[in-house]
Amino acid sequence: MAARIVVTRAIPEPALERLREAGEVEVSGADRALEPDELHALVAGAEGVVTMLHDRVDGAFLDAAGPQLRVVANVAVGYDNIDVVTATELGIAVCNTPGVLDETTADLAFFLMLAAARRTSDAEADEPPIRFNLVHRNPAEGLSLNS
Repeated sequence: MAARIVVTRAIPEPALERLREAGEVEVSGADRALEPDELHALVAGAEGVVTMLHDRVDGAFLDAAGPQLRVVANVAVGYDNIDVVTATELGIAVCNTPGVLDETTADLAFFLMLAAARRTSDAEADEPPIRFNLVHRNPAEGLSLNS
């Protein structure tokens, strides 16, 4: 019998294809965080569960899944939502996805640097809208990152 693998929220198809190579995959049809009772019903009988950061993996979750649960894979950088101690005591492996947000975090940091340098929020808040003048520099134009 193939392993039952539960995915608590949709993930990219290439990842699902890899999971299908390991067993029978069931993906939650809800495009939202599940309520605890919904989550517990979904994971009942699973050997593996792919969770999201918003899924609370505690003793109640692990009990609901059952003794055949072997792994919880968290699609998140950390595992603050998982009771790792209890999972370890039960022999359940816990893993996460470190580095998955590195580029996104760098993008956001660069965006914030540009926004601060160019004072975009100041310009957006001005009433009436700022009229840019090529001759006289307006302080709301901010700075270039190379100046």
